[in-house]
Amino acid sequence: LANLPEDYTFSSEDLGKHPFKLGFQFQEEGEFMLRVEDVSNNKIYGETKITVIGARNAMNKPGDSVLLTSPLPGKFSQNVQTLSGTAHAGKDIKVFDNNTEIGRIPSGLDGTFEYKTPALSDGAHEFYVAAVNEKGAVLGVSEKIKLEIDSTPPEVLSLTFEPGDNIAPSDPVQISLVSESGLTKSAISVEDVLYELTASAQNNDTYTLAFPAPVKAGEYKVKVFLADELGNEISYDDQGSFTVTASGRP
Repeated sequence: LANLPEDYTFSSEDLGKHPFKLGFQFQEEGEFMLRVEDVSNNKIYGETKITVIGARNAMNKPGDSVLLTSPLPGKFSQNVQTLSGTAHAGKDIKVFDNNTEIGRIPSGLDGTFEYKTPALSDGAHEFYVAAVNEKGAVLGVSEKIKLEIDSTPPEVLSLTFEPGDNIAPSDPVQISLVSESGLTKSAISVEDVLYELTASAQNNDTYTLAFPAPVKAGEYKVKVFLADELGNEISYDDQGSFTVTASGRP
């Protein structure tokens, strides 16, 4: 359990004491009783209890020797992220996401490492890395980095027209679209003509537009284009339709 020094013969200069610098080294964790006896008379001895906590409990404070430098905290649409940083040279680096180990890579001779995550689920993620030695004992742990992944494009929750029917040619048509708040783009296309919607002052998840109805009678299908602040874009064909009649409302 421990590597002990050779027997030592006390001299008069020791005055009953002698320091053993790095005299022994424990190889396992736990509580141990250290007993020192006189080699010629085992009734002369001294003993003390020693608690060995090991490297994984006596690790450096987070961030002292292991640095996770990328990515920066924030919100991302990319569900695959590359983690990089520096640690102990030539050691294994364990990668954790929300306290679950998701991978292990070796650091280089200069201590640098890089790890590409698997596809991450949408939502909150908290990453950190730990450097370990050949026996799995933790040598250091990084600070945590918090990310939010949103790789899902916006959805059309509802699309309504006012008036809903009997629309006369060139009459104004009010469109109301409900999606997520903070869209950077919300537009519709009618007969290949693009119209931009604007966010409602009353409801930040509602986008509105007033435009003139086509001059010809018929049914008109509406295509919707949406984009959020992270760059998730999508288009929806035939999301709705309205009908223009020759006479309009009776």
